[in-house]
Amino acid sequence: MSKLQDVLKIILNFLLQNKKRIFLSILLAGVFYILFFPLDDLNDLIQQKISQASGGATNLQFEHVKFGLSPLGISFDNVAVETTGMRPLRMATLTIAPALSSLWSQKPFGKATAQGFLKGDVEVSLSSGSNTETGIERQRIAAEISNVELGQLKNIFSLPISPSGNLKASLTAQVDIDFKEQPEGDLRFEIQNLAIASSLVQTMLGPLQLPELKFSSADIKGRLSAGRLLIEEIRLGRGAEEVSATIKGQIVLNLIKSAQGIFPQLGTYSFDIDLNAQKSFIDRAGLFLSFIDNVKSPTGTGARYRFRVAGTSFDAPPTISPIR
Repeated sequence: MSKLQDVLKIILNFLLQNKKRIFLSILLAGVFYILFFPLDDLNDLIQQKISQASGGATNLQFEHVKFGLSPLGISFDNVAVETTGMRPLRMATLTIAPALSSLWSQKPFGKATAQGFLKGDVEVSLSSGSNTETGIERQRIAAEISNVELGQLKNIFSLPISPSGNLKASLTAQVDIDFKEQPEGDLRFEIQNLAIASSLVQTMLGPLQLPELKFSSADIKGRLSAGRLLIEEIRLGRGAEEVSATIKGQIVLNLIKSAQGIFPQLGTYSFDIDLNAQKSFIDRAGLFLSFIDNVKSPTGTGARYRFRVAGTSFDAPPTISPIR
């Protein structure tokens, strides 16, 4: 028995005297395991778990997966995210870095970064937010988008128009993930060299030939509050351009959560529009502008159109009235 105690004392002393070396060895072994573990063998398992977690609504396809230490997270290469009702979202790299606070909060806090998404970059972070006045817990969502090419949108959505330009955007929002209360937040979009090709657009007034539109820039500022999207200002182009406009207004917007996902529910809307057009634009967009000819005020170089577009539903024709 005494010999056993002597052996244990020797082992304990050895561990105490070499604790730093032992800790470093374990740490290096862990790093080696993370860096060199054949994660590609887990591709099928990861894809299966993501599909199961989304009820089959989302599928993640990728070529390679690897761990990273700075930041601590996992990266996927050549990614395609397939969701119900949409074409695949493709990106060169998707990196997911969980926050340390998620370990004890049991919340999916962290950051996701997508590179090569629509030829640009997207970063989305999720963290703890402030409670609502009724005590409902919310999450804070922040998103930054840079260098996205609008022309790539046609590869995802079936759009009635063909836009092009370079997009930069930011969004911060406080969100109840069960949507018992509507989100609150701010959004900002900046587009350089916005262009919209001439196209035939189906409207509530019938088919309408949209003239080609070009703006050196487009700035959009908005806010989500109390089930409304408040458009603080949309500024298209500058006064010296062939056509320019400023728009302010609001839309009743409620996000509804169901088993199939989250869907927007639109209600009444109202937009105040101030449009300035040079004579060259008026000459080639006469049919388009004829719908608002009653709000036209001649200027030295063309005309100004100040009017309000309002309605109770996007499924019914709007009312157009002049702004004096």
